[in-house]
Amino acid sequence: MIVSTLPAQHYLIADSDSSLHLQTCLNQLLKALKTPVIFSTLSLFFRTIFSALWLFIFLGFLLLNIFFMILSVSHSLFTICKDAAGVAGNILAFGLFVSPLHTFRRIIRNSSTEQFSGLPYIYALLNCLICMWYGTPIVSPENTLILTVNSVGAVFQLVYIILFIIYGDKPTKVRMLGLLLAVLVLFAAVVSGSLQIADPWMRRMAVGLLSCASLISMFASPLFIINLVIRTKSVEYMPFLLSLSTFLMSTSFLLYGILNYDAFIYVSFCSTHVFAIASIFKSYFQS
Repeated sequence: MIVSTLPAQHYLIADSDSSLHLQTCLNQLLKALKTPVIFSTLSLFFRTIFSALWLFIFLGFLLLNIFFMILSVSHSLFTICKDAAGVAGNILAFGLFVSPLHTFRRIIRNSSTEQFSGLPYIYALLNCLICMWYGTPIVSPENTLILTVNSVGAVFQLVYIILFIIYGDKPTKVRMLGLLLAVLVLFAAVVSGSLQIADPWMRRMAVGLLSCASLISMFASPLFIINLVIRTKSVEYMPFLLSLSTFLMSTSFLLYGILNYDAFIYVSFCSTHVFAIASIFKSYFQS
């Protein structure tokens, strides 16, 4: 009986000795950690780590704020340049709108349209109406300056067409009246048709393509009178300053379209540069 219980007692004593030894080691480690030198060293280490972490976070937020500040300033300068190009285009376009006043004073004084053509004003009215619709918030919300310039232009072109109808001969009256009604019907069809397109992106694409076509047609309209200039050997019907103003206006809106990321605007006015340059050279060499 004694022989059988000795191993168990031996293991119990060994286990108690191991536990006591482990507890002694832990107590000695805790006492060592509580010594001033080691405690202060660990405290300094952790304070340094936390301070470095907070400094890193602070510098990160500071750099992020500086980045967004620079981005905001650059965006503001970009917007100013875009608006400046659009305003310049509006001013130059207004000069073009009032440029035929001398011609219409002559028409009113002589009570005749003489050899002046009314087709450029028909094309200009169609262009102004379609581009005015393109600039509305329903189609493209970012093109307010396109809306303003074409609204003013549509009023001027309508007045000029009415004067052609009043002072033209009978065939001119009938032709101009018919063309005016056709333009109004076409514009009404464009508006009603585009409103049927539910997708805003598709609506903008459709009206934008039409505005491109109308812009190119309007700027090509002065080419109708190049034959008249060549035949009469006079630039009376196509003044040099008018052609130069057209070129400057198209340049302004070309920049506006580029800065506004609007392909319909800058592609249209890039194409019309060809017609404007052709008109300038023709007027210059004939003069």
